[in-house]
Amino acid sequence: MFKKADIFLLLILLVVGMLATYLVSSADDLGTHVKISIAGEVYGTYSLGEDRTITISKHENYNEIVIKNGKVFMSDADCPNKVCVKHSPIDSTGESIVCLPNKVLIEIVGGEKYDAVSS
Repeated sequence: MFKKADIFLLLILLVVGMLATYLVSSADDLGTHVKISIAGEVYGTYSLGEDRTITISKHENYNEIVIKNGKVFMSDADCPNKVCVKHSPIDSTGESIVCLPNKVLIEIVGGEKYDAVSS
């Protein structure tokens, strides 16, 4: 059966493994730019480092996008459900906010995001 030393070693290895997993997963890859697309066409790309408000009025639709303190969020929209406005601010590569009725896509690009290990 297991001895006290075996159980202690197993617990130490488990704690070290959980700590390593936490550190790797919590190191988000902060993006450098915001890419805004409307109906699949790129509307513009903006730096996350520069605070600004972007107002989009296209095809009778209205969206207001705010870049502030390295994060981006949708502050206002004329869509009926306003799910995009309720979305929390984003700042990591690969994150996005979508306004389906107005066909607006906000996505974070840049930074370092690895999907596979290369040798």
